[in-house]
Amino acid sequence: MSNNYQNDGYDRPTHTTRRTVPSTRSILGLVFGIFMFLVYEGMGVLMFINFFKWGGDWAWTRWIVGVVLVLYGFFRGYRTYKDLTHRDEEA
Repeated sequence: MSNNYQNDGYDRPTHTTRRTVPSTRSILGLVFGIFMFLVYEGMGVLMFINFFKWGGDWAWTRWIVGVVLVLYGFFRGYRTYKDLTHRDEEA
């Protein structure tokens, strides 16, 4: 037989065409991923515009922290997008 079921006399479909309802956990994970993307991007932008008034000898650190936060925000956004599209392919 071509399917993975034991031959017990019942015909089972090899795939389902029915859409599944996403679980609460997956919806919350998606919302949390989008929220964290916005938090990291927002904090990076706030570092670039010197919202926290970093000055003196440590002023250069806000540029490094800003770049790291923006890059990590894009990474989180990419992972959230990839998880969302991968989940759609499974359904």
